[in-house]
Amino acid sequence: DPEAMRLMIAGDDQHKFEEWDKPCGLLEALNFVTNGTPSLVTMSTYDKSGKYAGHGPLRKSLEKSLNVQAIATRKAVMQRRLDELKAHLDEAVAGKEEVDFSELMCSVVFDILCSSLFDLELGILTGSGKDADMEGAEFLRRMRKMTDELIKTFGNPLRPLFLWDRDVREGKQNQRFLRAFAKALRPLFLWDRDVREGRQNQRFLRAFAKEALDRYRAKVTDEELEDDPSMIAAIIRAEYQSEEHRIGDFVLFLLAGFDTAAYTICWCLVELCGRPEAYRQALAELDAVNPSRGPATGLPLSAYKFLNLCIKESSRKWPMAGVGLHRVAKEDAVLSGTDIPQGSVVLNVCPHIGRVALQDGDEFIPERWEPRHKDYDTVTKYNVMYSQGKRNCVGQNMANMQVLYTLSTLLQHYNFELVSEVRPEMATTFKPCNLQFKITSRGHGMGDAK
Repeated sequence: DPEAMRLMIAGDDQHKFEEWDKPCGLLEALNFVTNGTPSLVTMSTYDKSGKYAGHGPLRKSLEKSLNVQAIATRKAVMQRRLDELKAHLDEAVAGKEEVDFSELMCSVVFDILCSSLFDLELGILTGSGKDADMEGAEFLRRMRKMTDELIKTFGNPLRPLFLWDRDVREGKQNQRFLRAFAKALRPLFLWDRDVREGRQNQRFLRAFAKEALDRYRAKVTDEELEDDPSMIAAIIRAEYQSEEHRIGDFVLFLLAGFDTAAYTICWCLVELCGRPEAYRQALAELDAVNPSRGPATGLPLSAYKFLNLCIKESSRKWPMAGVGLHRVAKEDAVLSGTDIPQGSVVLNVCPHIGRVALQDGDEFIPERWEPRHKDYDTVTKYNVMYSQGKRNCVGQNMANMQVLYTLSTLLQHYNFELVSEVRPEMATTFKPCNLQFKITSRGHGMGDAK
């Protein structure tokens, strides 16, 4: 029901459904990554227990480092990573090597994120960099293993065994009890290799974050720390309850920041390959605004008008987050003909929000996002690319810049032909599995989009 979804996004006039001040169950499972320490993602919005607690105050202390002005100062760093990507792809194309594109984009975006926000030069693609000894590629590998373990914990593997529970026998959900029970027991399954590795990975990720913080502290003065607009400086300046909380947030920012943007890049390329006329229009715009094919970051984001429409449209179909907004019922209510008891939490699944309100919601039509298009009011009303409300994505300015500049670099220098049937895999994000492109270098004409 699109109207019910709209109500969950914008709220209702009678205020029967309030924005919940806690994260949904899947986000609570992220505490596994931070060893049980609440992070900016998983803590309650406001907490009267102390001045250090609460999502709201902490977010205010961090968001200045992620505003448009602060992010713009990192363009040169970002461009160096994009140049490394181009060199890597040039070599792969020349050697006709197969490229795992999803993994490549995760590596590139992670490198951009670390160097732009956290003063880490990991050199994942080049094998060199001042912080290459911190094993950025190993961090990514372990982060994926941690995410797999997180999903297993949240997915509740014990549920089918609760045969004494009538709700289980009838195929219903008793989520609160089962989740708590499963999360409490799974860490004890030490005979399970995934559980043992999960603990090892947890320690590695936290050690990585601690090392990054220690390296930064060792090289800056107190005055430099106060003036530095970077994210790592903001995290160090913020009033955390403990160093463990600070380390947990560092890990969560890395987790939330790399695959979301990487998969957005991938899905946009997939959709462009499926609509050649849109692909050609994107190339025409790129060649018009940057005819010399110079550094993508040399132009303002506003120069890439049609490409931005393409990103919005692909994100409508394949949002960064698989699970979205949630509200709690203040009183008994009826929603789409369903009785909602007081205290119930209502959760939207993001992909449906952007599709169900349109008759052709499965079609890729970037022009929808132009104000004169008949669908413009609808798509903007249901847009949850970065969620909404007080828990919207704090890093959306960085994500926009990463996605737009990376895509413009890729499209202007290479031709992409989709040669596989892509399969979406939903977890905390939507991963394009089995993604294979035939990649060739572009000449100086309009490219080979057919």
